[in-house]
Amino acid sequence: MTDIVLEIIRASIVAIIFVLLYSSGKNKCIRDQQGWFFIVAGFGLILLGTVIDISDNFPTLNKYIIIGDTEYQAFIEKVVGYLCGFLLLAVGFWKWLPIVIRLKKTERALKEANNFLELKVKERTAQLEEEIQERKLAEAEKEKIEVNLRHAQKMEAVGTMAGGIAHNFNNILGSCIGYAEMAKGEITEGSSVYSDIEQVLIAAHRAKKLVQQIMIFSTQEDFPKEKFQPDILLHEALNSIKNSIPKNIIVDENISSVVGEINIDPFQFEKVVENISMNALDAMRDGEGVLEIILERIELKSEDILAESDVEPGDFVKLTISDTGHGIGSENMERIFDPFFTTKEVGKGDGIGLSVVHGIVRKSGGMIKAESEVGKGSRFHVFLPVVETVLGGDEPAS
Repeated sequence: MTDIVLEIIRASIVAIIFVLLYSSGKNKCIRDQQGWFFIVAGFGLILLGTVIDISDNFPTLNKYIIIGDTEYQAFIEKVVGYLCGFLLLAVGFWKWLPIVIRLKKTERALKEANNFLELKVKERTAQLEEEIQERKLAEAEKEKIEVNLRHAQKMEAVGTMAGGIAHNFNNILGSCIGYAEMAKGEITEGSSVYSDIEQVLIAAHRAKKLVQQIMIFSTQEDFPKEKFQPDILLHEALNSIKNSIPKNIIVDENISSVVGEINIDPFQFEKVVENISMNALDAMRDGEGVLEIILERIELKSEDILAESDVEPGDFVKLTISDTGHGIGSENMERIFDPFFTTKEVGKGDGIGLSVVHGIVRKSGGMIKAESEVGKGSRFHVFLPVVETVLGGDEPAS
């Protein structure tokens, strides 16, 4: 009984394979392949032999397939069914296997080509994304340079106009001060007129200082430059404004003494420190805060100063003055160095301090950068070129 079950299972497997192979012949590409017919015929003969072999155990079935148990039946079963079947299978696979191997090789080659193309596409996509990013950065840098150029041109035009006005106004003030001094000398001291003349002179001298700042901003006022280590003068400038620092403000100093020499008028350097520091203190008048002063030496490369056409790459003294005040809105950041621009209340600022700083720094071959965030404070970076003494001469070299 076990042998019959095994033969039925064998016949079922052969039948399924035969049906699948025969059904695959509906596909013309498969049907036209060499060896397909031999394989189908081989499995068909093996199936026939298997059925005849099983029929020996079922007389009723046997009479429909082979009548009688004769030697001819055995010949058909063993030789024609199995031997011819396996022979046809061998011929079929001999013709079909090379085709299958070629197809597999072709499929593998196509897969490798596809993977290669996908890799190239990914690489090219990455290159395009990098180029797009570089182009965006270049466009942003170009726009930044154009903005800085327009601002520099505007500042130059405003400075030229302001310088001309200041020069003429200074001449008028000189006459007013001179005549007031002469009038003061002819009036009895202690009289009301004498007191009035003194107030006129005080106001005139204040106006003269303002005119001097305007002329500094317009770069029309020349000051003798000196080479010096900025750390000592920075300490002196900070000491001069300590009386103006409220008790609720903490001063954090990080001043290096080995930054090198700068070539600038000492009075102007003090003016830079004083104006930026006073602005920082004004931003923290309403509450507690920190005034931080950092002095260090850094190197600026060409890519760091693309937007600064008048600045040469090299070593710089970097002065950073920051505060934790109310900050400056983005809508005002582009105007903070404009003359007479101020966000303070009327009477609390003339709007000339930062423009004077800008003029001093630019005239000294440096640059100034500002960054701010509303509610967190502001930070000003002043860059002044380091100078070295040339052996055998007094001229400084950058």
